[in-house]
Amino acid sequence: MSAILYTATLASALGCGLVAGVFFAFSTFVMAALRRLKPEEGIAASPNMPR
Repeated sequence: MSAILYTATLASALGCGLVAGVFFAFSTFVMAALRRLKPEEGIAASPNMPR
């Protein structure tokens, strides 16, 4: 395997792992916190999350 292909494969695998970790953290922490709120409060809080 050439060095460029190896480096590209490694970078894409690390990038996929990073994105998967972000999605896992979101589902673990943010969704658990939203679950504890009343439905009205969760709806009001959702649009403000990206800020």
